[in-house]
Amino acid sequence: MKTNVTILKIAVTLVLLLNVASLFAQDRITLNIAQDAKFLFIGDDRGNDAGTLDLLFRSEWQGKQTSVGYMLVAPEFEYSNLQGGDYRRYSLNLGYTLTFAAPFEFTATAGYGVIDRKHVGADFSAGAQLEAAFAISPNFKLYTAYQFTERSDLYEYGTPTRGSGFIGIKIGLFKTRGR
Repeated sequence: MKTNVTILKIAVTLVLLLNVASLFAQDRITLNIAQDAKFLFIGDDRGNDAGTLDLLFRSEWQGKQTSVGYMLVAPEFEYSNLQGGDYRRYSLNLGYTLTFAAPFEFTATAGYGVIDRKHVGADFSAGAQLEAAFAISPNFKLYTAYQFTERSDLYEYGTPTRGSGFIGIKIGLFKTRGR
């Protein structure tokens, strides 16, 4: 039951974000869904087995395309079903995507947000992400990303910044402003 409620909350949040996005995006809006590759295939040494859910949901609100790329704003939500309690991170990111090497795209973003973890509570968190995408079509891309996140919930381990590798898809939802 708890998982169903969480999925419903994620769906409602995404619908609200997409409605707001249509007001601010200049060119295209995408929905990105990715899974942490380490948790999917290997797990970790803290009791999280292979197959542990760690999903990253991001909506990219693309600015006007130039000859080399475009700026983007990307609200993001990450949910992980970790041993010791669920992990949630909400963030807002700003970045730039290079598109000169089609069908490949390269993106760098930086952002700030909040981590919510049961045993720690909510705390602020900075992060950055590098990604490479391959366009199957204009509205469907496969991508891989490496994310650096300030993990205030892990200060007890002495490693407040963690890296995570994600694999996922980008779905072009619609173009904005009548294009």
